[in-house]
Amino acid sequence: MHPKKLFTFFVCSCCVSVILIVFGTLLICFTHIIYEAILKGNLVLQPGSSAFQVWVKNPVPLYLKLYLFNWTNPKDINNHTIKPHFQKIGPYTFYETKEKTNITWNNNNTVTYKNMKKWWYVPEKSNGTLADTVISVNPVAFSAAYTVRDFHFIVKKTFSGVLSSMVQTVEAVRPVGDVLFDGYTDALLSIAAKLPFLSKNNIPNMDKFGWFYGRNGSEDFDGEFNIDTGRSDGKIGELERWKFQEHTPYYPGKCGRFDGASAGDFFPGNLKKDSIVKMFSSDLCRYVELEFAEEVMIHGITGYKFIAGQKFLDNGTKVPENKCFCDGDCMPSGALNVSNCRHGSPAFVTLPNYYSADPYYTRHIEGVVPDKERDEFYMIFEPMS
Repeated sequence: MHPKKLFTFFVCSCCVSVILIVFGTLLICFTHIIYEAILKGNLVLQPGSSAFQVWVKNPVPLYLKLYLFNWTNPKDINNHTIKPHFQKIGPYTFYETKEKTNITWNNNNTVTYKNMKKWWYVPEKSNGTLADTVISVNPVAFSAAYTVRDFHFIVKKTFSGVLSSMVQTVEAVRPVGDVLFDGYTDALLSIAAKLPFLSKNNIPNMDKFGWFYGRNGSEDFDGEFNIDTGRSDGKIGELERWKFQEHTPYYPGKCGRFDGASAGDFFPGNLKKDSIVKMFSSDLCRYVELEFAEEVMIHGITGYKFIAGQKFLDNGTKVPENKCFCDGDCMPSGALNVSNCRHGSPAFVTLPNYYSADPYYTRHIEGVVPDKERDEFYMIFEPMS
């Protein structure tokens, strides 16, 4: 090769090498910044974005498994030497879809929408049928008695007589399908629908009772959500308003705030082991707090496991700032009072089988045994994204 051409080739090779070395060095030094920029660009909620596609309609198959506790000895209710005994039946499995409806993009980088969920019974994944009979405490009668507990003595006495004439037993014997989604009629519900102090509260679906009655295919049951799109501050999915309010009316003080909680679809990145993950639940009308438990490996990827610990389960006994969640009716740790969220009916939420709850609960009944592997509530996050 000619010396001049050889020199030119050598200079060009050196320049290319220097450029590649500089580029590689910069790439190594700024990998984290580049990664953050790419990630932030994808985690923006807007029409056509990657985040939007998985947000508007959940692409992952979901199955809801429901278990019920069958009360096996209701006739012994007046024998105080015999504890109530329960037998777990199920699961009754349903295929679930989740979709966002009534989507409105707002000028303040938020989006307003409603949740619509649908369920289909899956017999081959179930243990039993929806025609199975389940015996439980009569929820309608107990809710009615709970509602009038603070009324004037004369009103309570009158109601007690009416209740005794209409309800002969404390147990309710119903098919599983009616108890879950189909609902069943009750004379007390018919009366309650005509009472002004109940009707003025706009209580929906008072014609029947069922734990999921009126929810299948409804886009109004969960209320209207307003969340951050992440376009301006990166706080994608953070709840700004629920039912057009910045504070829930069901809990006083800080317990009624959303406090930066996720609406349940997107969660904050850069998680640390001392982070607290907050998630709002419309079923509880409040946010829940998950605490770091341990590192786990899933398909070679490090994940942080966050569990429902004392910050979620306590009513103020162990975590004093949680006292406002019990709204004057505080129970031992492990049972959350959500009665206000259920139109005043006596509703308390626990983890399955009273897992991680005060022994007070399982001490008074039989047939309910908590187990960590089966009953623990947890979510696992890739900590960076």
